[in-house]
Amino acid sequence: MSSGGRIIIVGGGPAGSGLAIRLARLGFAVSLLEERRFPRHKLCGEFISPECARHFAQLGVLDRIEEAGGTRLRQTVFYSPRGRSFAVPSAWFGGHAWGLSRARLDELLLDEARRAGAEVLVETRAIGLIEEHGRVVGLVARNAAGTHRLPAALIVDATGRRRALARKFEKRKAGRHAPSLVAFKTHLHGARPSTETCEIYLYHSGYGGLSPIEDGSCNICFIVAAHEVRACGGDPEALLRRVVCANGRAAETLRDARAVLPWSSVSIERFGPAELAPTPNLLAVGDAAAFIDPFTGSGMLLALESGEALAQAIQARWRGAEAWDELKREYARRHRARFGHRLRWCAAFRRLAFAPPQAVEAAAMLLATSERTLRRAAQATRARRAL
Repeated sequence: MSSGGRIIIVGGGPAGSGLAIRLARLGFAVSLLEERRFPRHKLCGEFISPECARHFAQLGVLDRIEEAGGTRLRQTVFYSPRGRSFAVPSAWFGGHAWGLSRARLDELLLDEARRAGAEVLVETRAIGLIEEHGRVVGLVARNAAGTHRLPAALIVDATGRRRALARKFEKRKAGRHAPSLVAFKTHLHGARPSTETCEIYLYHSGYGGLSPIEDGSCNICFIVAAHEVRACGGDPEALLRRVVCANGRAAETLRDARAVLPWSSVSIERFGPAELAPTPNLLAVGDAAAFIDPFTGSGMLLALESGEALAQAIQARWRGAEAWDELKREYARRHRARFGHRLRWCAAFRRLAFAPPQAVEAAAMLLATSERTLRRAAQATRARRAL
């Protein structure tokens, strides 16, 4: 193990818990802070791509993931607004995918972080950073026992898209411009997707995904334009029926579906990469470092991969505060090598997904009739070694 003091990770999702497990097993002193008590539901597509199996095996949770009651998914089928479809087999990415709720997945990973030796503090919120001489040297946390000052050699922001810690140092503050997209999520009973299939529905102003999960439920997660949200008075049920079900396949599959969880929603202010190291001794991981488009089905994979990349960089370069510049460069190099290519392709596909209907239908026809083109497009959203 390298010397250098305690590492504090804020956020107990797959990126934060996965990183905590890896670092604890390397011998680092690790504290993992999570502001909620698990299990808890979280806005997410709840689709776990096949490549995640390698990470689950390394983290020691693969058997428990397999036994958690999730649905094995053999393919993802995309449906255009006019009903044209094309299927991406999970086998292209090395095996089967899973549909598993974040409530179960996150709890499994957080429990493994404890077993690995990380200090896990739930219902503990980071409310501020402690800075000295232009460096972050700790944070202020609050829980039921009071307010605490926690010193740290490194702090990792694993709080997802909101970048709760890193955003303080952004030159252009998040939220300066009103977000143009909003995401919604719930669990449904009575939805009828094809067997062992995740279905993606394209429609004017967005797209949504239906993924079978455990206990006979399905997760529905969809993105719509903010003006559609305003037109429906912010009512997610109305958005589901009027906007998502404008796609004929969605209307058929969701006809008898009913929500069994309260709806959750979040504004989407950015896609793509963000600042990995916004200030000395503060790093970002997972969605806080780069938010990949949900239609790729690789959000959970990015979280686990970025945790692996950061753990490798810390192991290779961290020797205390004097090694900050080396660590920052090493993490940036590893992150860029893993994600730069696919994030650029995702940006191009995103523009197509929100293109005029004629362009969407033309692209769907090409992908439906050319397996070679479809396979190349799918590969572009993954690590180059994945296929």
